[in-house]
Amino acid sequence: MSGEDDARRGAQRADPTGSGPGQDSSQGGDTGADPTGDTTGDTTGDRPPGQDLGQGQNLGQGADSGHGHEPGDDRATPSVEFGRGPATSPTVDRSPGGPGPVDRTPDRPLPYLLEGRWRLEREIGAGGMGRVFEARHLTIGNLVAVKLLHPQRLGAPEAVHRFLREARLAGVASHPGIARVLDFDLTADGTPYMVMERLTGGNLEARLEAGAVPLADGLDILLDVLDTLAAIHAAGVVHRDIKPGNIFVLAEPGATRTKLLDFGLARGSDPLGSDPSLTRTGQVLGTPHYMSPEQARGQTQVGPEADVWAVGVILYQLVTGRRPFPGENYNETLANILTRDPPPAREVAPDLPAGLEPILRRCFARDPARRFHTAVELRQELTALRAEVDRVAVTPPPRRHHRRRWVIAAIAAAALVAAAGSALLVGRSSGAGLRITWSPYRDRAFLAASTRWLFDQLEERLDRPVEFVPSSSYDDAIARLVAGQIDAAGLSPASYVRARAREPGLVLLARVQSNGADSYQAILYTRTISPVRDVADVRGRTICLVDPTSTSGYVYPRVMLRRAGLDPDRDLGPVVFAGDHERVVSLLAHGDCEVAGSSSTALTQWAEEAGIAPATFRILAASDPIPGDALVARAGLPADQLDRLRAAVAELIAETEAGRFDADREVSGLIAADDRHYDGVRALLPPSVPVVAPRLRR
Repeated sequence: MSGEDDARRGAQRADPTGSGPGQDSSQGGDTGADPTGDTTGDTTGDRPPGQDLGQGQNLGQGADSGHGHEPGDDRATPSVEFGRGPATSPTVDRSPGGPGPVDRTPDRPLPYLLEGRWRLEREIGAGGMGRVFEARHLTIGNLVAVKLLHPQRLGAPEAVHRFLREARLAGVASHPGIARVLDFDLTADGTPYMVMERLTGGNLEARLEAGAVPLADGLDILLDVLDTLAAIHAAGVVHRDIKPGNIFVLAEPGATRTKLLDFGLARGSDPLGSDPSLTRTGQVLGTPHYMSPEQARGQTQVGPEADVWAVGVILYQLVTGRRPFPGENYNETLANILTRDPPPAREVAPDLPAGLEPILRRCFARDPARRFHTAVELRQELTALRAEVDRVAVTPPPRRHHRRRWVIAAIAAAALVAAAGSALLVGRSSGAGLRITWSPYRDRAFLAASTRWLFDQLEERLDRPVEFVPSSSYDDAIARLVAGQIDAAGLSPASYVRARAREPGLVLLARVQSNGADSYQAILYTRTISPVRDVADVRGRTICLVDPTSTSGYVYPRVMLRRAGLDPDRDLGPVVFAGDHERVVSLLAHGDCEVAGSSSTALTQWAEEAGIAPATFRILAASDPIPGDALVARAGLPADQLDRLRAAVAELIAETEAGRFDADREVSGLIAADDRHYDGVRALLPPSVPVVAPRLRR
């Protein structure tokens, strides 16, 4: 590719709408933007536009128009499937001549004729799937947009198939909110192209980057989008890639203010047959920040609820100026979608109407059955909200970079105390203290620092010291609690179920909230350089797990293996038990195993704290939500002590619900618990597997 062409493409990327210098698409200028939605990259709400989130995140790179890339990288680089190289371009006849088939070289001078009918006058956009030109019909004279498949994509049959599916599915519902495809054909040399109506205006992403969108205007835009979605859902199609870059805001609204673009990932009734690249189990399809949890877990059979989730993300972004699920790399973004709840919108922008919060909460339900089931339902709620809103611009507060960090000094101090003995007492005499242990999913210094604030709260309410007693293993924590050697314990869900089976008299006090969430996620992952591309490839390979009593580091990884058709007891290679989640990450990073299973937090947060870049790894699968750890009192605790402990815990539960504690920490509060919360874990507990000592690198 010539340097001149590189410069031209760079200019197009800087101007996502393709408007050219001096034209502000957010003001309704005649931009000629790419009707396919491929011209705009995704940027996080917490960083400057165009700044990449990270490099090397291969998870979910599909053979489509850049979807499934890292956030911010869906514009012009041909995507590769799970790290494979791009297909080579076929040989092209580059002989000069008059009007004829389009030359596949990118620097053929404009204007020129395409198939003797369409005069291509200027390039107005480029994406991973193709290039888009403003064109004029040679006889009729009407302006259109012509999209040609990239030459690099011609060697991939699935890309050609998907290009055609995009054209067919875009016409499945006759609705003014869908950009019309006027024609589809192949050039004489076999290059697919589609002819679309030419749009003037700009996409919603450009408007968001230009500044705040008034609340009333934002709601009007989304009401139009939901009307369009209702039509395509009724036709049996799920878009699966709703994002601001695929919502085109018209400069001169007619029957609708918006056009929905890019059906390249849409799924529905397809007369051309299914596309295997769209149905591969475990392949993550979509634009990361707007994926629903079921898409982030690699499920391809998703319903309209996936589009509803994405509209909720856009709604949150419109009213707060930031995305609800940010991430500095691809894996962290997906993990946040799967495990983290965003701060309430009114905490970010207090002037928002109160009726907005319940709508967002329902949009963000991780269980699709608890979301709005249809675009019609969500549209009804937003219509009612819109009626309450006077046209007053709500200006989002300045964007800020937000990352969960631990206070290293606190952990270091706790480490010094921990080194003094096996029983750690923080700030109080050990004489008459309440003794509490914790499932050792991290080292004792980390656990001591993470729980200290909670113990301080209990001390204040109980008027007695609270002593942290470290356990050497998950089984050790269970044994101490059942034997009555300690008074209470924070147990992993699987540990709680096992302990309760051994001692039915244990008293469940609460569930432990972590980083503001009442559930968390298990993941299976490998190194980016590994040949393992999906869960089925794990067969026969060495796997690192945490402990046979670990929920996210053993029980749920085995479930994910079974779902992929593998028997965890027969189809794996050696199993290495690392003892805690952080060590699992370290062993995998150093090549002591080929695959790992642990909590998603181990990858998105703890790995970085240990100096291991999250981009080192690729997520293969993620589990269903796991209930938070259980805070449990021992059987036989004196009645007066148990009553006081229950009362103290009830106060902490109420204050957690009221948002009085900092949600940005490992142990962030307590929430009400019932033994039935752990029935799902109870049903999954498997037999043990053989242990292989880890091979440590010195």
